Amino acid sequence: MRITLTGILADGTPPKAGVPTDPRKTLNVPKGTDVELRVNIVGQNGAPVDLSSAGTEVLLTIKKKPRQDWPRVVKQGSISGSMATFLIEPGDFAQALPGLFAYDVWLTKDGSRDPVIPTSPFNLLHSVAETPIRPPPPTVQLVANDTEPMILDFSGVNITGWVIEAHIGYITPLVRTAVLTDPVNGIAEVQWQVGDLQQGVWGGEIRITKPADGTQTSDEFIFDIRQSITGTNYLYFGASLPGADDEAFIKALANQPLCSSRQVEFNVTAGVGEYIYYAAPITYGSPVFVVDGFVGGFSQVATVMVTNLSGTQNYGLWKSDYPNLGLTNVKVL
Repeated sequence: MRITLTGILADGTPPKAGVPTDPRKTLNVPKGTDVELRVNIVGQNGAPVDLSSAGTEVLLTIKKKPRQDWPRVVKQGSISGSMATFLIEPGDFAQALPGLFAYDVWLTKDGSRDPVIPTSPFNLLHSVAETPIRPPPPTVQLVANDTEPMILDFSGVNITGWVIEAHIGYITPLVRTAVLTDPVNGIAEVQWQVGDLQQGVWGGEIRITKPADGTQTSDEFIFDIRQSITGTNYLYFGASLPGADDEAFIKALANQPLCSSRQVEFNVTAGVGEYIYYAAPITYGSPVFVVDGFVGGFSQVATVMVTNLSGTQNYGLWKSDYPNLGLTNVKVL
């Protein structure tokens, strides 16, 4: 079985039309199957990334839960040009039960570690010889940053007293308790808040607790959260003296590119008393900052409602931990 994916390296090049901004893909692999997983790694502009330089490695990790620190499987890819190839063998999951796992792919070089396929669902299916064959979890398609309720219809079953929770497996998992809008007829809805729905493909479940008899059940789902209709949003960044941390302050920052993700690399000079600021829609997820090659150095100071040509939405505002940094390279992952 051969699977070919595209990995995206956040190399700071201008995004190009047709290049996916979110390389997450769900993998469905029957247990006991030999899999040749090929990952073609390109930059944000679609240009192939040369992996042949000394010290470059591409790693695949597979683990039971997205937040689990220790992986079940670690594979180093064989490299040819911009392609890394991994062999997933039957023995890798010989002792594992079929179910939902998570995988990611990383490029490492000279001490740096960059995700090219962020954490994505990995469905280990029953082998063909096993019965019953368990189908992959159903997919729920939603829109990033949407607040339209998700309706749950239990086909006339009286759900009075039930506790129904929607779980989405972000790095920091999200849990929302459904409102029983018409419990006698089996209708409930999950009322999303601004920022709940983050772009990407995520594992999750609907968990039901029936207090009357203490039973609890859960059904796995794939949450496929697509980019908002506007497609792109403004990022704001630059050096500034401390201000009110409000919408006007964010819009006064010197750099305001229109981007389809939070990822960007820039050089900025922070003078006496000045800090470096960065603002992005919270639907773009939590950024990781690399400052002059070191991870960290920024803290979130505010969440601000911002209106621009892409609409109105909440932005996270991050501030460098120290002022007076002079000429500084900042990479946002």
